[in-house]
Amino acid sequence: MTTYLSVDVLEQKPDRPGRVAEGFARRHEVLDSETGARWLDVKEAAPVADRPEHWPCTSRAAALAQREWLDARRGFVVPFWAPTFEPDLMLTANVAQDATEMSIQWIEYTARIYPDSNRRRHVAVFALGEAPSYHFINSAVDHDDFETLGITPAAPVAWPAATTVISFLRYCRLGEAFIERRWVSGHSCTAEIPLVEIPKETPSP
Repeated sequence: MTTYLSVDVLEQKPDRPGRVAEGFARRHEVLDSETGARWLDVKEAAPVADRPEHWPCTSRAAALAQREWLDARRGFVVPFWAPTFEPDLMLTANVAQDATEMSIQWIEYTARIYPDSNRRRHVAVFALGEAPSYHFINSAVDHDDFETLGITPAAPVAWPAATTVISFLRYCRLGEAFIERRWVSGHSCTAEIPLVEIPKETPSP
């Protein structure tokens, strides 16, 4: 089991057989005077996101690994990291091995995402042909047309801009204590893994 900051990483890339129902919850108060303006007072820095991940197993060995991973969660108790497997940040230039900075396309990360909370400062980097690596974003600078992010640890290998995918790492727990697994044959099964993000508990290095 791969770990990041001493916490397990769910590196199983999800299968997506159809639409994914993703929800968000955020504590807030609405001040409604019935006439005039309506005011919304947000009480939390980051929303709690939830979504199911479809995890198919095509062999008895894979099914055993899935069961052992689920058992290790101890229901709601043990958290884990889950990459989005989406190109959330896109490089504007190649990153050299051992570099501690990367330049990304401008998405207002510095102004809107970085100061919001700790939950979007952890990323998974998928360089073509290399093992995934996990990093903490420790600084962000806006240059108007691109942004520079400081990372720790340094890049273990070179990251070509054209073929590298950078995904956010979500700090999660299971949304249900007991997960149903459905066997479709004697050697294959499938399960819907309900992930619930816990942004207030996201650790720092």
